[in-house]
Amino acid sequence: MSANDTMNDVVVGNNAEIPFDRCTQASFQRDMLTTLVYTIVCGFLIIVTNNYLKTVPEQQQRQQQRTGNKAPHDGDVKYSLTIVDHIFGALTTLVAFVNMAVRAFRGVAYWVVQPCHVLTFALIYIIYSKESRITPFRYFLYFSWMPVVGLFNADYSWFSYDFEVPLFYIHHLLVTTVPFYYLFTRRFHTDLLVFDPAHSHKYTTWKGRICFFLNAVAWASIYHVWVLVWFGWYMNEDFNGMRCVPPIPILTAMGPHWREGMFAAATLLSIIMGLLPEALAMAMWGWRRGKKQASKIVHKMVDDIPSTTATTKKGKSKAH
Repeated sequence: MSANDTMNDVVVGNNAEIPFDRCTQASFQRDMLTTLVYTIVCGFLIIVTNNYLKTVPEQQQRQQQRTGNKAPHDGDVKYSLTIVDHIFGALTTLVAFVNMAVRAFRGVAYWVVQPCHVLTFALIYIIYSKESRITPFRYFLYFSWMPVVGLFNADYSWFSYDFEVPLFYIHHLLVTTVPFYYLFTRRFHTDLLVFDPAHSHKYTTWKGRICFFLNAVAWASIYHVWVLVWFGWYMNEDFNGMRCVPPIPILTAMGPHWREGMFAAATLLSIIMGLLPEALAMAMWGWRRGKKQASKIVHKMVDDIPSTTATTKKGKSKAH
């Protein structure tokens, strides 16, 4: 028995002119309830996490008051684009232009509201930004699970031209891999303890990272329920499975709660794609810094050995 046979708040579309004409959908009342619940829960998370992320610990406040120095702000350090940045930027811009052109030609330019296309334009901004703004990059990193979902859910029936299949994979691989290149090459994660000491707790502590993770998940959920659900109602479309139950057995079995299942999976992916890689990268940088400091100490000790030996020999000769 399907979900629409057992629950009144799930209906089956019967308009043959829309792409989701035979799929199981939530009713208008159900979507209103979902939007209300997610707005309250995610709004609360955003307010609480923002309050923590904007708070400077008392110890660091006292330190700044004693020294009288103000820490550099996010974006104060300028960045010179490299050849790799220009390659990434050119490829991403070309992909975005072709995708826009194809959708405009088919009369569905509004499909750029899909997260993967929005992230493509965000990536262009991040690549060509000459300011070391870590916050936009971190949001992008924590949203990188979205193109991964798209990568493994390609709908080949929508493609009309041979070039669209490789374009699809180039597009999604770019949006997925470029943030990890920047993460592990530290383009945006500079030496945070020096660069932004007043707010370093946001990046270097688990509490700060988890707060940012919850903040990013909340904003992603708000975008899905406010933009994708209601723009889908306006355009009679299904964006990202927000109005149409995807043909996945476990989601189909959840009936009208399939979106909760998708959000739970998205949260797990955000941990795998954002929270854990950032923690790993910072642990590696800490290890490298420690290794460099240890190396300097060892070299200093080695440099001191000859002078110590010479002094000892000189003392012995005097004794004789």
